Amino acid sequence: MALKFLAIIPKRYAVVDIIPGTSALLQAIKSCWASQYSYRAVEYRKQNCLPLTSSMGVLVQHLIHAEVAGVMFTVNPTTRTGDQVLITGNYGLGESVVSGIAEPDTFIVGRADDALNLQEVVIGSKLKQV
Repeated sequence: MALKFLAIIPKRYAVVDIIPGTSALLQAIKSCWASQYSYRAVEYRKQNCLPLTSSMGVLVQHLIHAEVAGVMFTVNPTTRTGDQVLITGNYGLGESVVSGIAEPDTFIVGRADDALNLQEVVIGSKLKQV
């Protein structure tokens, strides 16, 4: 069974398929860490006035074959307000959402105290599925 290794950098990441227990495991982790120094990642940080060096974790997870998947931000990254949750989803794997190759459905959920309320729904074209 292959594992997916995912190094997350805002809008830039590296995904590597690895069979557990092989000598390629450490190389895959190093590859993910090195991705934070790719040209695109460094340019992103420069354009957004972010530090050029940062610490980064590597996520190791089993890939499941999902019918639908998505991403949830507990702080809306567009408005940077903590009173909204942003959820995006698409058919297939979450990679189609995080890579930007598909126009996913988007849900903005407001939160106040312990209550959640749906504030906005945008249905994407979802023309691509991974």
